[in-house]
Amino acid sequence: MRAGLLLIATCYSAWLAGCGYVGDPLPPALNIPVPPSSLRVQQKADKLVVEFEVSGLTTEQTLLRRLGKLDVRIGPGETQPADLSRWEAQAQPVETQWTGTPGKVYLEIPAGRWVNQRIVVGARVASPQGRWSEWVTTGPLVVVPPLERPQQLTATVVAGGIQLTWACAASSPVGYRVFRRQLPGDKWLQQVTTNECGWLDAEVEHGVSYAYRIQAVSTVPGSAAESEPSVEIETTMIDRFPPATPTGVRAVATPAAVELSWDANFEKDLACYRVYRSEDGRDWKPVAECIGTPAYQDRQIETQREYLYAITAVDLRGNESARSEAIRV
Repeated sequence: MRAGLLLIATCYSAWLAGCGYVGDPLPPALNIPVPPSSLRVQQKADKLVVEFEVSGLTTEQTLLRRLGKLDVRIGPGETQPADLSRWEAQAQPVETQWTGTPGKVYLEIPAGRWVNQRIVVGARVASPQGRWSEWVTTGPLVVVPPLERPQQLTATVVAGGIQLTWACAASSPVGYRVFRRQLPGDKWLQQVTTNECGWLDAEVEHGVSYAYRIQAVSTVPGSAAESEPSVEIETTMIDRFPPATPTGVRAVATPAAVELSWDANFEKDLACYRVYRSEDGRDWKPVAECIGTPAYQDRQIETQREYLYAITAVDLRGNESARSEAIRV
């Protein structure tokens, strides 16, 4: 009897304190997951790579730490699948190794059965109770025959930088992405996309080593296909290339000197000019070692004697051009 009275008193006190829920009963949570986000698809060689993220949130903004099934399908591509039920009925399911844990999803799917077709990829996820989210779909994608990785990549050091060449693709309209990294251990960075089968890298530093690789990309409208990268090739930019030979050498004899001038060189790494003199055209000796401007006065002369003059250009690394055409004074 005393125990019953104590229970009644406890409940009455709790009601007076307002601790109980007052109002209509809450409906049970539906736990419908929100659709996957950031869905994208790209063709890489002979695979379709599908990526998206499953948040684990429900439409009521509660968090589900575990989810039910994952449904990924590939179906016929329209501008947008206006009739999702019709697209869903025609689309083919994709096998996944889904564990039910929210997070990023990465799938590689053989592309062979969809080559030369336009497709749309869709994904949805279910709660543990089997309630499905809405579908999320990609835009249409044209699947093309797999692109072969570029072959026969070469890198040659030339006067203007590093010249790359590779074998052109035998079929399929393609462009090429050129990637470079500085050695050792730098990250790969895309330098350019080109439709040619070669490219000159003029933005290089002398004495620095670089690695290159090439990737083919489809230029078919509506496609997003790329090949596996080529085998990488390494080279070092070493400047063994002299400036151009000076031209337009002119000479005027005065009683006290021979005044020489010539057309200026415009190489970025030009250091100076050398002036050579000879009396017989065979024995040439420098009379001025390093001149910064294209003009010189030779005062070490004797009257009543003839001289031959020739000019060379020298770059910052000591590479010297051939002698200019000789001029007689």
